Amino acid sequence: MLFQGNQLRRQQQTNASIYMAHLSAQCHQSIKYECNYSPFLLNGVSYAWWNDKHENRRYFWAGSGNRAHICQCGIDGYCIDPAAKCNCDAVAPILLSDEGIVTNKHFLPITKLNFGRTQLPISSGVHTLGPFECSGQVAVNRMPSSCEDLWKIGHTLSGLHSVAAVQQAAKRLKAFTAIFLNSRTNQVSINGSDL
Repeated sequence: MLFQGNQLRRQQQTNASIYMAHLSAQCHQSIKYECNYSPFLLNGVSYAWWNDKHENRRYFWAGSGNRAHICQCGIDGYCIDPAAKCNCDAVAPILLSDEGIVTNKHFLPITKLNFGRTQLPISSGVHTLGPFECSGQVAVNRMPSSCEDLWKIGHTLSGLHSVAAVQQAAKRLKAFTAIFLNSRTNQVSINGSDL
């Protein structure tokens, strides 16, 4: 794949954000949309969505679920139109807004916002995408089984590190225990064929 200029920089920033999410315990990103007769969903047709890190369309505007089309007011039950799941879906010719925080790190970062149906003279929409933020560290509560596991627990230096699959780690522990219990000398030699 060939990238040029800003496209390459944007791809590098997206990749860095994906790695940050992978290493972090939790991540979030906020979205706000101020609308004037500019619905997300009208008569079963979606006019707004966002793209996740894999460029898949997502229609939820708050929370961590993969629920189709919902905003924070729909989750909390306080939308201006009780039958709507977002304030902007009220299709009222007045200024409204929807805002929420997407918290499912497996979809983040948001790579694109897509809005439509602003063809009426009074229609308008202004979006604000908040920063992608992560915190905490993913816990690896087992023997590292890959270089990625070492990276997750904080190893950043190049070198020779021990990693093992779970079954291999169990064999090594069993072999070490047997040698330790049966050894009467101060020095024990183990080679790969002993494991």
